[in-house]
Amino acid sequence: MEIPGIHLTGHVWYRVVTGTLGMLCVLLLTVVIVLSVERLHLNSTCSNCPSERDLLQTNLKTLQKENTEVKSQISDLERHMQDGWIFFASSFYYLSTEVRSWDVARKDCQNRGADLVIINNRDEQDFLFRMQKEFWIGLIKKDGLWKWVDGTALTDGFWDDGQPNNYVGEEDCAEIRESDYINNWNDDLCSRLELWLCEKIRL
Repeated sequence: MEIPGIHLTGHVWYRVVTGTLGMLCVLLLTVVIVLSVERLHLNSTCSNCPSERDLLQTNLKTLQKENTEVKSQISDLERHMQDGWIFFASSFYYLSTEVRSWDVARKDCQNRGADLVIINNRDEQDFLFRMQKEFWIGLIKKDGLWKWVDGTALTDGFWDDGQPNNYVGEEDCAEIRESDYINNWNDDLCSRLELWLCEKIRL
C-alpha cells in the first residue's frame, strides 16, 4: 500500500499499523481502567446512600415530632392563659377571684388538675411577692411540723418577722401577705377566708 508522497515498504507499513494499533489498545485500556475506577467510586458512594437516606429520614421524623410537641405546648399555653392562668418558669399559676378556707381552696385547685402552690426557691418567692396579694399557699402544719401539700417537710422558708406564732390559736395554714419585704409568709387559722393560688407543673 502506498500513501501519496510517502513510499513505505511492507515491513515498515506493518510496523506503523501495529504501532498505531498498540497505541489504540493502550488508550482503550486506559479508558477502561479510568471508567472502572469511576464505577468503583460510584458503587462505594452509593453503598452509603441507603444509610444516609435512613439518617435523613430519622432526622426528618425527629424534627416532625419536635414540631408537633412545640405546637402542642403552644396550644396548651394559650388554653391556660385564656382560662386565667399565669406562666412562670415551669409552672402555671391561677389566682382565685373569691375567698375560701384553706381546705376548700385546695379542693378547688385539685378540681383544676393542680394544687395549692409549693414554693421551691427564692425566684419563685420573688415572683409571688410581686403579685402584692394575700392568698393561701400549699403549706400546712400537721403534728407540729410544717409540710407542703405533696408531703415534703419545710426545710427553709420566707416567714415574716416573728412568724409563725399561733397568734390567735391554732394557726396551722400558711399564707402570703402583701408586704414591702420578700419574707412575707404568715400562719393563720385554716378556716379564715382568703384568696388562694393554685400551681400546675407543666409536663
